[in-house]
Amino acid sequence: MKIGVVRAVLAASLLATFGGAAQAQDVTVSFKGTLTLVEDSPFPDVAVGTPFTGFYTYSLATPNSGVVPQHAIYRHTSAPSGVTVTIGSRTFKTNPANVDFVVGVTNDATNILGLYDTFVISSQSNLDIGGVPVQFINWQLDDLTHAALLDNNLPSTAPNLSDWAENYFTIDTLIFNPTFLRYFIRGQVSEVQLGMGLYVPPSGGGVPGPPGPPGPPGPEGPMGPEGPQGPQGPVGPAGLTGPQGPQGVAGPMGPVGPQGPVGPQGEGLISGSFLMLAEGTPAPAGYTYVGKYKLLPALLQNPLPPPLTVFVYRKN
Repeated sequence: MKIGVVRAVLAASLLATFGGAAQAQDVTVSFKGTLTLVEDSPFPDVAVGTPFTGFYTYSLATPNSGVVPQHAIYRHTSAPSGVTVTIGSRTFKTNPANVDFVVGVTNDATNILGLYDTFVISSQSNLDIGGVPVQFINWQLDDLTHAALLDNNLPSTAPNLSDWAENYFTIDTLIFNPTFLRYFIRGQVSEVQLGMGLYVPPSGGGVPGPPGPPGPPGPEGPMGPEGPQGPQGPVGPAGLTGPQGPQGVAGPMGPVGPQGPVGPQGEGLISGSFLMLAEGTPAPAGYTYVGKYKLLPALLQNPLPPPLTVFVYRKN
């Protein structure tokens, strides 16, 4: 027979009637069962056949954070939400100071076998047991006839075990760092009921109380090692031109360069040589004026040309 999943309508109406005095309704379900498989357990008194009892709590006010319509996910992050299980002298429980407790409700989902319903509780942040880490505490119900649920809202009642074909409770841990640790504990829940009635606390202890206030912060830890260099950033804009700096020291003399090409032929006169130029010719550079005289033409010319005035210069 299908279970109608009921919301906290009464709590909502009280909240509206009394101006917010009512609190969101928490649902607590207790259970008991027997261990059916134990692998590599670090706890000597946890063995196949050992009975266990426990309880879990969730809030009907928690919203569905799932993205697939058939699969609802209700993640709880604060106490008293979570799960507590006592096996022999050991109590496994959600860490009340760091709650990560998920309730999954799946209605009419599809796999290769057809439609199915699923109800899951999973605690993923738990207290150590005598220094031994506890990674996951899970309980899952599966119905391959998809007749167990009407919708995927959080139920306000305990599950009816006869509606579910598969029922398995597990505690498992797989850690590689700082040392390898792996163990697996599995059991079957045989009875559930609304409230705390089935839970039996460990000998000499009562039902776990609410978490205490957080302690003061610890001292600051040492500085960690320097991280790797990050990627180079983009080139920034060009800055303003700065003032001219002082002249640097002269550098060493460079090597002798290759011989240049031969220059044009020079005048070929040595220092002290005389140069005669016709009157009116500009004085050449690098020469000193000495004097002038009349240069008579040769008598063989007919008719005789006039005498030629010649300026004499000496090369410096």
